[in-house]
Amino acid sequence: MKMIAAARLRKAEERAMMARPYADRLQSFLDGFTISPENVPHPLAETRGTIRKRGLLLITSDRGLCGSYNGNILREADNWLNANGRDNCLFYIIGKKGVNYYKRRGGNIKYSMLDIDQTINHKQIKEITDTLAADFIAGEVDEVNVLYSKYVSPAVCKQTNIPLLPIQSAESETEHKGPAADFIYQPSSEALLEILFPKYLYTRIITSLAESFASEQGQRMVAMTNATDNAEEMVRLLTLKYNNARQTAITKELLEIVGGAEALEK
Repeated sequence: MKMIAAARLRKAEERAMMARPYADRLQSFLDGFTISPENVPHPLAETRGTIRKRGLLLITSDRGLCGSYNGNILREADNWLNANGRDNCLFYIIGKKGVNYYKRRGGNIKYSMLDIDQTINHKQIKEITDTLAADFIAGEVDEVNVLYSKYVSPAVCKQTNIPLLPIQSAESETEHKGPAADFIYQPSSEALLEILFPKYLYTRIITSLAESFASEQGQRMVAMTNATDNAEEMVRLLTLKYNNARQTAITKELLEIVGGAEALEK
């Protein structure tokens, strides 16, 4: 299982590394719209004055044997739930572990997707994207975050909770050092945003999944390495104990034979 996880990790790691630059560049491009005082309004970028319902897209695994991967991400989800109030939160969950966890604890699960099993199925990702966008536009949720495990190394993943909707600038207006560049867009800004905002949401979800998949395989490889090492250590200790017991039995038999021989001579 360690070798299988290592092989899958290489593929998942490459996928995560390839997804990052595209998502970052798209964010940088959209910042030109969102930080401008005259940005073009769009339903997916609408900031609500009153937050009545909060949504969380939670990414967990379908399978276990991956160490503390699921435990850590679910602990962060519980913290988010406690901070915002159970009655005000909706869950959109990817992965059996998260679904089963919040079914047992009475979480308000609005949407779930199971058996995704490390595959980036674009039809499934579009379904998730469309569900989140439709619920946000309809006012069923006023903001949505995504909680996933960002891949750092096979042994380290960082639980990351970032805003997903409404789509905002990566930096606040106070942090922006100067005015946005004055571009003339062809087609119009409105037409571009109609394409780019849904594309951005779709890309962010794919990137979060790719990071989570790499983190899961890294944690599984580490867990299987530890399990293998522990099993080998147990075998070593049990073999030593067996040899000690065997040597004791042999020594006892030899002493009995010698004692019996001496008794016969007398």
